[in-house]
Amino acid sequence: EMARLLKKLPFPLVFGLECRASDVDEEVFSSLAEAGLRDVFLGVESGVQAALDRFRKGTTVAQNERAIETLRRLGLNLSLGFINFDPGTTLEEVRENLEFLKRMGLLDRPSTTAHLFFHRQVVLRGTPAYDELSARGALEPAGFTGYEGRYLIADLRAEAVARVVGVVARRVLDVTGGEDLEMGRKEGASGAAPGAGSLKDGPRAGREEVFRRLNAFLQDFLAHLLEAAERGELHLHTVPEFVAAGCREVERIASCR
Repeated sequence: EMARLLKKLPFPLVFGLECRASDVDEEVFSSLAEAGLRDVFLGVESGVQAALDRFRKGTTVAQNERAIETLRRLGLNLSLGFINFDPGTTLEEVRENLEFLKRMGLLDRPSTTAHLFFHRQVVLRGTPAYDELSARGALEPAGFTGYEGRYLIADLRAEAVARVVGVVARRVLDVTGGEDLEMGRKEGASGAAPGAGSLKDGPRAGREEVFRRLNAFLQDFLAHLLEAAERGELHLHTVPEFVAAGCREVERIASCR
């Protein structure tokens, strides 16, 4: 009905929307695309069923996959809401998420890859997660009001991975300025400003090669962290070493232009 009304407007309209995977119906979204829909923010949250269940999302990994495929088939620009780390994340689930993102072809540029890799669940006062973690003594209120809670991931190997990838992914966003060369615009979720060593300026061809290499590095680096954690080499005490190594490699790649 909304698409029908939008098509009757006496002027062209281009718009975006946010939705859940369970909202995506090909017929409905096809009509919306004809009415001017161009951008969709899809809250998939995870490629791991156990995580979706912890979030009480009420969706399945299969629904996430179908929604992504449908929106792509319709030619819509897709951005994802994704939580790679939450209080119950295991090392195996991080690997499962990595495989999901690769399988769905979602790791196509460094700004997107960085955002998908480092986001962890924000636990806010008044939510079931806050109450449950508080009751277990697994949450520390942060800030003056304690509105947000700090927590350690129960699988400390996953916590170590989260800490390292968080710093290194943010460094990639810093040197790229969150720029998205393919779409010719900034990533909407980033808000990142070009920092020291930013790649914003310079020949496009050189930047594209650096962006390609940074994107490949992020994927290889997360896989490396998972293997190091499994071997017992990456743990909370060795996080600074892995952060330093990752940031050095980012700087090395960024300087090759």
